[in-house]
Amino acid sequence: MRNIETIYNTYLRVSRSKKNRPFKLRKDFSDIQNDEKYPVLLKLENFFNRNPYVNLNDFFEAPYEVYEDEKNFNLDFYLSQKAVKIYNLYQKKKTYSDPDSDIQRKSVIDGMSFIYSFCKENKISINSYLNHMTNGMATVFLHLKEKRISIYNCLSFDNFQEVVNKHNYELLEFMLGDVISKLSIFRTKYYTSKKCLKISKEGLKILEKKLAIIEV
Repeated sequence: MRNIETIYNTYLRVSRSKKNRPFKLRKDFSDIQNDEKYPVLLKLENFFNRNPYVNLNDFFEAPYEVYEDEKNFNLDFYLSQKAVKIYNLYQKKKTYSDPDSDIQRKSVIDGMSFIYSFCKENKISINSYLNHMTNGMATVFLHLKEKRISIYNCLSFDNFQEVVNKHNYELLEFMLGDVISKLSIFRTKYYTSKKCLKISKEGLKILEKKLAIIEV
């Protein structure tokens, strides 16, 4: 669940940093109900909790990346359908960007951080990540759908294709669209990349050492 505190501080961090301005996260929310921003924050909280697949940071960051010359997006803007449309455009931009681009490398690094936290929380090794199941489906596909990880995070696992082959292809394609139907293209881009391939492979080794879990 994304609460008002997390939502507001994420908005504050993104909006200030995108303008190259200093910021201090709000710590005291005891009187938030008296704040003029509260009704908007409450609606945003409902939106994010109805749509758990929406990446909180990306949602606030999207308009700054899509409209690079525009730097003024207040909280009210994020309640609009335009904000949702821009978020989807931004996700497509990230998905199809070159694996060695800054935006994609950041996505891969963020994905590794998420995988590490997930494995640590569920007390599994990095090598067991692709085997983790949720309601009969490999959890990795849910994480892909929710934009918590990049397709290049998945391709860094040597057995990712095996996991794909174990599932109904039509269902995966319905869930993930081009990420699955164009998997061979993503794979070619991944293995011909320089920075992304290195970051992904070395990142997995680091995560494996940090988790250091021995399964019984």
